[in-house]
Amino acid sequence: MSPQTRPFRNSNLFSNHYLEKLVKDRPEWRETQPEQAFVAINDLYLRKLRVLENYNESQLEENFIRPVLRILGHYFGVQGKVAGKDRTPDYAFYPDEPSREEAEQHPGEDYYRRAVAVGDAKSWKIQLDKSRKGQGSFEMQNPSFQIDVYLRDTPPKWAILTSGRLWRLYHETTSYKLDCYYEVDLPALLAAGDIENFKYFYLFFRREAFGQTVDGGCFLDRVREESVAYAQEIGEDLLENVYRAMKILAQGFLAEAATGAPVPSQEAVARVQENSMRLLYRMLFIFYAESRSLLDTNNRYYYGLSLQKLKSDVAERLDKGEPLLCVRYSYWDNLKNLFCLINDGIESRRIAREEFYIPAYNGGLFDPAKNGFLESARIEDSFLARAIDLLARSQRP
Repeated sequence: MSPQTRPFRNSNLFSNHYLEKLVKDRPEWRETQPEQAFVAINDLYLRKLRVLENYNESQLEENFIRPVLRILGHYFGVQGKVAGKDRTPDYAFYPDEPSREEAEQHPGEDYYRRAVAVGDAKSWKIQLDKSRKGQGSFEMQNPSFQIDVYLRDTPPKWAILTSGRLWRLYHETTSYKLDCYYEVDLPALLAAGDIENFKYFYLFFRREAFGQTVDGGCFLDRVREESVAYAQEIGEDLLENVYRAMKILAQGFLAEAATGAPVPSQEAVARVQENSMRLLYRMLFIFYAESRSLLDTNNRYYYGLSLQKLKSDVAERLDKGEPLLCVRYSYWDNLKNLFCLINDGIESRRIAREEFYIPAYNGGLFDPAKNGFLESARIEDSFLARAIDLLARSQRP
């Protein structure tokens, strides 16, 4: 599943593979039937469609956001003051009505002590990652920073930030990074009409997702914990896979050099090993940059050139058992084009920033002048595909 086709945007909060595959094994996923909620929210959205963009913040909350929250089963309080702070988040979410009423009836206590989540709402067109005044990221005009402050000031571990169109989850341990969240585009999910994909909104944002107490386990806690556990397993696999991938890359370079040539010398083998490691570093660098959105795979122009797409193409072919011809070099050509873009930046290709942006990389890792071997050598698809697959995913069943 490519980033463009996912029904969610996971920015480093969970594991993408866990969300795509393993979460569907959870009983909540199998047993939940969200059709009624889908119909109710879709009907509300269609009735309000023409005016949503024109609502101010309070109008949007009253006419759309709060009705959606009620359909999701939430009990919430509004504009409760944080104890000891001059701050009032838009929402405190409670596990039940008695908890909400108790918080309302004891204004001298911490309004959020019984809450299981804190929330904030913005108007439809507001960008959730940028300051309205064009100032720095770490100030209260930036919604992402604002929700982090609310999480640090209140007991709940989870927070909802929404513009009505985009709905995000943040966790207290990573919210300070600002770019660590789970997001769905609600109108896009409604327009698609896929009930299974709608679960990526319904299961993650309904009242039951947040549990009964601030310290108790809940659906979101379990998804996060199991994502971390899965990522740790993948990390253990990756150590072994990196070693195996380097051997395959070296075999690929040696196979190419062996065509019509004598047995390579020890010096030639050492050079192949050194440059196999260098190629490995390049690919790991790109995988990391793409996973952190430093290279934006959500941009359709970049995605067509990305290692993410190459990885997906390779996985699909290998899973289908399609043959990879030894005489083809298409994957190598794609990689070299990407290496050049990263080294030179998009301005060297006269690509408009409106399409996508890659600044010129100042290190020597991708510099052709410092990597003559990788400029002149090549690897057949059959070798390169197996190496990419080892780096990209666990080999466990």
